[in-house]
Amino acid sequence: MVALENTTSLASLVELLHAVEQRELFLDYQAVVDVETGAVRGAEALIRWDHPERGLLPPADFLGMAMRGGLGGRITDFVHDEAVAQVAEWRLMGRDIPVSVNVSAAAFAGTDLPAAVESVLTKYDVPPGRLTVEITEHACSFENGELRETFTALARMGVRLSLDDFGMGESSLSRLQQLQFDEVKIDRSFVANVCSEPTDRSIVTFITTLAHSLGMKVVAEGVETAEVLAVLRELGPDYVQGYLLHRPSRPIGFPRS
Repeated sequence: MVALENTTSLASLVELLHAVEQRELFLDYQAVVDVETGAVRGAEALIRWDHPERGLLPPADFLGMAMRGGLGGRITDFVHDEAVAQVAEWRLMGRDIPVSVNVSAAAFAGTDLPAAVESVLTKYDVPPGRLTVEITEHACSFENGELRETFTALARMGVRLSLDDFGMGESSLSRLQQLQFDEVKIDRSFVANVCSEPTDRSIVTFITTLAHSLGMKVVAEGVETAEVLAVLRELGPDYVQGYLLHRPSRPIGFPRS
């Protein structure tokens, strides 16, 4: 059984490597909008795999395998190149839309990440401030010297830093400030229930107040109903993101500000 599982995993990894080389992977983009005006303030890049037999696969179906199989760096480079190229294309069209990309803890702890990011920004002549690098709260909830060095290098470069899924991990409040985040994203599990759960509403209020006191912007993720959006306007996050506002899509037809 173990041998069979290993053979299957190896075959899947080879298939994924082929997908990277044949550009079967692509990025969808989901708009991040101003909670008050509805204007587009940015976009999050979301990787997908257009599998020739299994159809469209979300990242949960292959990213874990990619990281375990040593393809994390290749996919991280692909995402950065595609996302920054899209920012450059939008700028040529007269649309200044910053893009955020998710980066794994392993990639964040690697010393090559700042150099790779700087290289792709230079390649497409995109200002560093038009790229936001996201890392989950869980991934940075432990002490790691390389992680801090990477944060510092990216911040000095002018790349924006975002803490994703905030409220779900174990990071201390002091580390939230030490790692120089520009933005926090409130996890959708809290956002979805702000209308019905007083505790979740209090959590959203607390995170928003805390982040603002530290000079950070706040994004509320997973907004799917008009009722939730109305409550969020009262609670004060700066931006919102979710299916109510915009479903992930290819750049063509991306909403205008």
